[in-house]
Amino acid sequence: MSTAALLLVLTAAVLHATWNYFLKKSGGGVGLVALSTVLSSVILTPLAIYFIIAGHSLTWLEAGVCFGSGVIHTIYFLLLD
Repeated sequence: MSTAALLLVLTAAVLHATWNYFLKKSGGGVGLVALSTVLSSVILTPLAIYFIIAGHSLTWLEAGVCFGSGVIHTIYFLLLD
């Protein structure tokens, strides 16, 4: 595994653990899940706009994977409550 891949995996693990810690400490709730979803959208929208401007278009497979990931994450967030 390359160093960059290892760092990405470790960063994702730390962020995931941090998210779960704060969710449990705060008592969770739909409000926190909604806030995190909005915050993620705000952070990722500029990246999506960049890719659109750069001329990258999604294939049907890529779009399907993105949609499926969104559905799975929505279910996951709802079950955390």
